[in-house]
Amino acid sequence: MRKAFALMTSWSARRPWLVLGIIAVLTAASVAGAFRIQMEFSQEALLPDKYPSIAALRKVEKEFGGLKYAKVLLTGKDLFSPDAALALFEYQQALESGADSAGWEELVLRAESYLSYLLRNPEARALMTLYSSLRASSSGEEALDAVRGFLDSEAARSMERQPEAGPFLQGLRTAVGQGEEGARTAGYLVEAAVSEALDRYLAAAGAMVVGRTVTADGKAAVVNIQVRPGLPQSEVLRRAGRLEEFTAAFFASRGMEAEVSGEVYMMKALQRLSLRDSAVLGLIALLFIAVVLFLTFRKVLDIFLTLAVVFVSLLWIFGIMGFGGIHYTVMGMALVPLMLGIDIAYSIHILTRYYEERDKRKGAEDSAVSSVVTVGIAVFLAAATTMFGFLSFSISDLPPIRQFGLLCLVGVFFGFLLSITMLPAALVIRDRRRGIKESRRVEEHRLLDWLDRGLARLSLLAERHRLPVWIGCLALVVACGLSVLGISTSADFRTFVPHDLPAYRSFIRIEEHFGGQDTTVALLEGEDLLSTASLRRMDEFVNAVLDHPRNLTPEGERKYFRPEKTNSIPGILRAAKALASAETAGVNPGSGVGVEAEPGRWVPASAEEAEALLSKAEEAFGFESSSLISQDRDSSLVAFEVPFVDEEGEKEMAAILRDAASESMVPGSLDMELTGMPLIISDALDKLFTTQLQSGALALLLCALLVVVVFRSLAYGLTATSVVFLAILLEIGLLRLIGWPLDIMTVMIASLVIGAGIDFGIHVAHRFREELYDNRLLPEEAVNTTVRNVGNALISAAVTTSGAFLILAVSSFSPLRRFGVVTALALASACFAALVLEPTFLTTVATRLDRRVRTDGGRGRRGKSGRGGLLDEGRKGRSI
Repeated sequence: MRKAFALMTSWSARRPWLVLGIIAVLTAASVAGAFRIQMEFSQEALLPDKYPSIAALRKVEKEFGGLKYAKVLLTGKDLFSPDAALALFEYQQALESGADSAGWEELVLRAESYLSYLLRNPEARALMTLYSSLRASSSGEEALDAVRGFLDSEAARSMERQPEAGPFLQGLRTAVGQGEEGARTAGYLVEAAVSEALDRYLAAAGAMVVGRTVTADGKAAVVNIQVRPGLPQSEVLRRAGRLEEFTAAFFASRGMEAEVSGEVYMMKALQRLSLRDSAVLGLIALLFIAVVLFLTFRKVLDIFLTLAVVFVSLLWIFGIMGFGGIHYTVMGMALVPLMLGIDIAYSIHILTRYYEERDKRKGAEDSAVSSVVTVGIAVFLAAATTMFGFLSFSISDLPPIRQFGLLCLVGVFFGFLLSITMLPAALVIRDRRRGIKESRRVEEHRLLDWLDRGLARLSLLAERHRLPVWIGCLALVVACGLSVLGISTSADFRTFVPHDLPAYRSFIRIEEHFGGQDTTVALLEGEDLLSTASLRRMDEFVNAVLDHPRNLTPEGERKYFRPEKTNSIPGILRAAKALASAETAGVNPGSGVGVEAEPGRWVPASAEEAEALLSKAEEAFGFESSSLISQDRDSSLVAFEVPFVDEEGEKEMAAILRDAASESMVPGSLDMELTGMPLIISDALDKLFTTQLQSGALALLLCALLVVVVFRSLAYGLTATSVVFLAILLEIGLLRLIGWPLDIMTVMIASLVIGAGIDFGIHVAHRFREELYDNRLLPEEAVNTTVRNVGNALISAAVTTSGAFLILAVSSFSPLRRFGVVTALALASACFAALVLEPTFLTTVATRLDRRVRTDGGRGRRGKSGRGGLLDEGRKGRSI
């Protein structure tokens, strides 16, 4: 391994300009790739398509258009007025027809408001179209032309068969012959007709619209805009931005206020905020690391060279993202500070050793090669174990975590590769004309010298009091290990959205007015879903959900699922049956007197009767059957509008739905699949804890095996690994103590701490073995020399790495803040353990090994030196 490093570094030192030229070409190509990066912020992107909730969602998207909505909250003095109704009508027309050439139909599948049921009536739509034309007319003649067109329409001929419409139609015919005065008269008549139609409609529709899409006092309404599935998220968010501007301007010109919200706009706010945070966090991390480097090396050019290595590796990562089609997600915000913190450590160790070699009055090329050959082994081990830590993410079922692990893995590899090629080449170019005159020791800095001596004393103090140290470590292990039982989990992407963002505040206001706005659905599939048996099963499922014990409070109120927020074919048929009963009884549906279908009597006797009732519902209520049942009647939706609650509530809703589905479905006859935010979050929550355990265990195993193999010693390998074991337990204890959940970010901490934190243990163990075996020092002397020589570099690396993570604490996103704080503390504890606790373990191991060698030597197995002791054993390990 030393020969390979020597060969690579020698080649770089002899041809520095060629090395830098190759790196420059690769960097230019990476910059081109970086411009192809796309962003992705959505809950469903968290899980693979094979998961039941995501597989069901894809079916719902294909058959019914999906569950992604933008929402518009409208407020005004009287949204029941003809003017407000006209504004809503024209807005929906603009979105669905694309009449203004804005191309909204490419984004909008359908728009639903309290007027939607009314506007599905051909006569009502024709009336609103006439009202719109009259308001838009620039002259009396233009207005009268619109009236003539209406009177000649099929809608007017249909209205003639309704006695109550006769006076209105006659008034319009009279107005046509009265010129300008007739145009004004027609305007009054149409406005009055619209007002009367609204009153009758609201009285008949009742709870189907009031309280669901418009408040009872008419001061607030919501427009639900279903977004077409299949569009790339970048395109959805771009068009949503234009729609937001259009919506605000459209309703402001009509005296109404409009606010946009929903998943689309939360994701848009998340994307915008993440870009801002990425820039701010990256800049703060850069300034912080520059200050630490200056305090360490006290030379501006050293700062530039070490940072250049990290910048180039970051550009290469972004190039891979662009060319590989890997999306930039919320976790990508941690990428820049993470790579700054990890990759900079490799350059720090190489540069520190470079100056040690220069102190020996070597030339630039010899110093560069020697620095890599000596400390390069430890740096390689540190990089390899860190890569193994990130490699463990590959076993996760969650695609964003796998991709993040892959990017970090290649970033660490690039950082290591550049630190043993680009950095030596740059140092040779800078220093080779200076001969051997350049000599500066980091220890000349008084503060750093004091720190080195203080760490050495602390390490020796711990080494001399081994028993208390071991007891303290054991107590920490037990306490933190038990705390794992109380850790909660969180997987809702909406928790990333700061609560002071306009989109979030608007969403909360919508829920205050209209109740739950998250849509959760059951997708039912069978041969004939309008058969009596299938309809009964559907109804049983709905009732099982509504009356589930976990859906009821002690007072008997429903917590999550409510009848008035449930849409299903049985519910529509029940309403149509009640309407038919009312007509039979001679009761006016708009009179306020309700006639309910008798329990159990609402079920159609045949599929034909069910079809007839659906047609009646479409005609009377404006119900669009295609929103709940497919054309071939083999798939249907039961849709529940549920509130936005915490993860425990989401898990409870998912459990309720699964319980009800297991009771009601008949495999092969009536199958059910569930999807929606509660199911998606529940699936993600189920994987977070197992991801933590599996990836952490794999990372620990791989790293330990690598260190054991390279050191060719089980004892030394486990000793170097022990520091991260303690750091992981501390991480778990911190999460439990503070009460923070295990979320999409914190689930990665264990593997990350293993991969990055083991660096400290490796450097201490490697240098200890070098001093013990190569330089033949006694264990206590080896500890002192080790800590004094590597302590400064380790502290500098720990401060930069932990500091880079701690900077995430100023992020706008709470999961990212938690991730940064806990990771920083865990890495700092790993460094402390390496410098203070690990020497205790190392001296114990060295002493035991020395005794064993001496005992074996006494049996005639002495080495060549004749001592048969520790130093002779050390010679056998010098090939590493």
